[in-house]
Amino acid sequence: MRCHSPPSTQCCHHIAVVNLGDVRRSLHMQYHALSLWQHGYQVSLLGYRGEKLIPVLTNRNVNHLLNVIWFQPFTLWKILWERLKPLYYLIRFVELI
Repeated sequence: MRCHSPPSTQCCHHIAVVNLGDVRRSLHMQYHALSLWQHGYQVSLLGYRGEKLIPVLTNRNVNHLLNVIWFQPFTLWKILWERLKPLYYLIRFVELI
């Protein structure tokens, strides 16, 4: 992968900016990712999909060096709930007795 860091730099560093909420509503995290990208790092911005990104992050010249990766909301919770649902209902039933 090619990096846009200055020619004197031998190594290109990759940084992941992780937001556990809606990335598009978190301007603070978007500007962190942009700032790191402007300082020569390859950046991956991870989080949940939501509103629009800031215009600079949607620019096609930026996209190949600044990746935006979306999480699927509540996938883990759905799996856990399906596995633990019988136990939950058993506990509720015992409480009634």
